[in-house]
Amino acid sequence: MTPLAPPSSASAFRLDINLLRALAVVGVVLFHFRIGPFTGGFAGVDLFFVVSGYLMTKIIADGLDQGRFSLWRFYGARARRILPALGALCLVLLVVSQLVIDPLTRREIASGIASSILFVSNFSFWRGAGYFDVASKENWLLHTWSLSVEWQFYLILPLTMMALNRLLPGRRWRIAAFWTGMILSFALAAWLATSKPVFTFYLLPTRAWEMLAGGLVYLHQGARRPGPRLSAALALAGLALIAIAFIGLDDLVPWPSFATLLPVGGTVLLLAARQEQAPGLGNPVVLALGLWSYSIYIWHWPIVMALGYFEVSGALATLCGLMATFALAGLSYRYIESPFRRPPEARRPGRWRPRPAVLAGVVILAGTTTASLVAASGRGEPRDALAPRVAAAEAAIDDGAYPMECGGYTIRNTLRPCVIGETAANNVLFIGDSHAELFHTHWEAGRPDHSFTFLTYGGCPPLPGVNEIKPGSRCDEFFDAAWERAASGDYQKVLIAAYWPIYLKPYARGRDNSHVLCFQRDGRCRTETDATRHQQGLDAAFAELAARIRNLRERGIEVTVLQPIPFAAIDIPRQSVKRAFLGTEPDGLAPIELEATREAAAAARERLAKLAEDSGARLVDPLEGMCEAGHCQVSRDGVLPDYRDTNHLTARAIRDGRLDFIDAAVLQN
Repeated sequence: MTPLAPPSSASAFRLDINLLRALAVVGVVLFHFRIGPFTGGFAGVDLFFVVSGYLMTKIIADGLDQGRFSLWRFYGARARRILPALGALCLVLLVVSQLVIDPLTRREIASGIASSILFVSNFSFWRGAGYFDVASKENWLLHTWSLSVEWQFYLILPLTMMALNRLLPGRRWRIAAFWTGMILSFALAAWLATSKPVFTFYLLPTRAWEMLAGGLVYLHQGARRPGPRLSAALALAGLALIAIAFIGLDDLVPWPSFATLLPVGGTVLLLAARQEQAPGLGNPVVLALGLWSYSIYIWHWPIVMALGYFEVSGALATLCGLMATFALAGLSYRYIESPFRRPPEARRPGRWRPRPAVLAGVVILAGTTTASLVAASGRGEPRDALAPRVAAAEAAIDDGAYPMECGGYTIRNTLRPCVIGETAANNVLFIGDSHAELFHTHWEAGRPDHSFTFLTYGGCPPLPGVNEIKPGSRCDEFFDAAWERAASGDYQKVLIAAYWPIYLKPYARGRDNSHVLCFQRDGRCRTETDATRHQQGLDAAFAELAARIRNLRERGIEVTVLQPIPFAAIDIPRQSVKRAFLGTEPDGLAPIELEATREAAAAARERLAKLAEDSGARLVDPLEGMCEAGHCQVSRDGVLPDYRDTNHLTARAIRDGRLDFIDAAVLQN
């Protein structure tokens, strides 16, 4: 078998499906490598889902109708298709990470290997962060979530169809069941797209409709083919929908949602068109992209991660990354995928080879056991000079003390304040995001003559009439309620704190748009793509905030606005381990330069200074109390990080006095 030979007979191999696979993987790769205008290339995964649903439904339905379907043969074929290449990737990552990756990242990779081979990585990411969040983007096996979703679908679909075939035999019942499942799954996805975006993105209940849509194409069409004109029209319409999705969407669209109908609908139309002999489908490049699509998919993301890890960027780095992706994918397809795809009966007699089920079991057992052992060993101290630094970094990452039951809304849409101390002569209210929450740790021991209340919403600026454009954000509603509480007369002092610099950047296609704001107008939250209009929106929001502060001051309430605390451009605990491991900063991370953090926050600092001037609020600059001699400390003794990430102080650092500057603003009358 040559590297470009179809994996089965010509009658079974469809060039149009191969094209869909090629389109899917090209979209995903271009999106992750940030090449061209393909800001919606992540929708390539949805093409894969629809194609998988079509093919799996065909295999199961044909087998059941002909009385020859074997559940174990089906599972064995799926294992041969997915596990060998995935196991090889995991093995390479495991070995390479031991050689060139720092211990902290290495353990995270090992933990990801275990969940990937067990096909539960989608649950891990659901419990962690969203696909487009920074934390997730730093996971070397992030892309395996889709393999987990598909595997879970493979487990359930044949059992469901077998039960249906026994209880309600017949094509009509089968089609009705697929339609019912698809509608329910899509309705759930549409309903939860904005309120539960991470659940919706990662889990099968809100993804199954895409695979069921592919299955319905086969159940309705079977072996029938549309006429030439209809086929051409369907194909062109399908390609147009996919192109619109790849170019017109971006990572701020709730996903999956109604917008997902674009790539799903386009794939459905192309499958229905059955353009199996269209010109260009047999082109060697298209053929290779489709045949290698699975290997390209599983290899491309670790290479993207490697480029970022070693801080290699630019056009040449991207080109090298692409070349490495396709080279490894070609080798994987030729020497791993292709040999394992062949069922036992198709292999040449006289040559003993282990049964595929046994091999699959060995891959699962060996990979999972090895990865689990490595991951588990991370709970102890590494046997090298980095041991203290790794232990300190791990402790810092988890060193947040704000109570889980506080912040945001309750399930009944009421505020969830955190209160320290009983009602006293001096009641202090903190309003803001996770930076306001840092002061809870500072005051956690309480004061006999003060009480402290915290109304916070992580990831949201305390500005009136604005929201974050990410799905599920309700910043405007929350802070309207918080400002109403501030004016209730229960508090003598109000302090406003937030990580302001991240909220002021305008939207830009193809860039990280996390924390970009939209502005409430005419009942809608509008994102301004024009920089001038974005600044005008911010002007209006800060003017309204100044008016609300003046209203509080007229009621005799003292208001303090805090400038941003020092922050870094890097994840401090992780980089402290990584740079020590690579030898670039063996003695610990250098402190944050005072002028550098001032410059990075210049736009925010200017706006906050004007806000204080316009409203009469007191302005407090944390840099004056947290920095000295032109530097801002990021660790103690070069080992214990003072930060959990780029900008959040650890509870240990706060208890050591890093926020003592606030005492003068709060305790003095």
